Amino acid sequence: MEIVLANLSKSYGAHSVLNHINYTFRGPGLYIVFGHSGCGKTTLLNLLAGIEKVSTGTLDYTKNNDKCGFVFQHHYLLGDLTCRENIELPLAIRKEKVDKKTIEVEAEYFQVASILQRKIKHCSGGEAQRVNIMRTLGLNPDFILADEPTGSVDFVSAQLIKKRLVELSNKKLIIIVTHDRKLFSNLTATYLTLTDGTLLDDEVEN
Repeated sequence: MEIVLANLSKSYGAHSVLNHINYTFRGPGLYIVFGHSGCGKTTLLNLLAGIEKVSTGTLDYTKNNDKCGFVFQHHYLLGDLTCRENIELPLAIRKEKVDKKTIEVEAEYFQVASILQRKIKHCSGGEAQRVNIMRTLGLNPDFILADEPTGSVDFVSAQLIKKRLVELSNKKLIIIVTHDRKLFSNLTATYLTLTDGTLLDDEVEN
């Protein structure tokens, strides 16, 4: 699949965030977008996901029915629901069948199998973010957008999340925005930097 950005800009009133971006994301594959806090990384993902609308320019998909999976920086899980209930909720809303076997496999990988019946409000931040990733994967999306997916988790959780997203990039388009150069360097990926409102090739070693 491809996502084509042509002269894309995004402004909020007089404040310009993204400026005349021309770029094509092609999948399967992994894209890492670096950028400091407030540079517009989340805005870029919101546009790619259709959460926000572009101000000027165009954003086109080669397949308009491709399903987007979004890994939010803040997990937005429901505290009074269990881990399993949070994972299954989007499927229930869509009236789609729950693949319990896949949930069990992913739970073992993300080391949360023993807490699937625990309420999210009693989980650690790292556990909650791993459940957040599982909720996204449970939708079997065609491409995944990840907003600082390891920004507030422990080392073990960060490594598990990174490894799973890298594995998935062999079959899907994965776009990760992050400020963590140390964790996300040295991967088989296309590296970009978002600066001054535009995307530039990044010179990170890989």
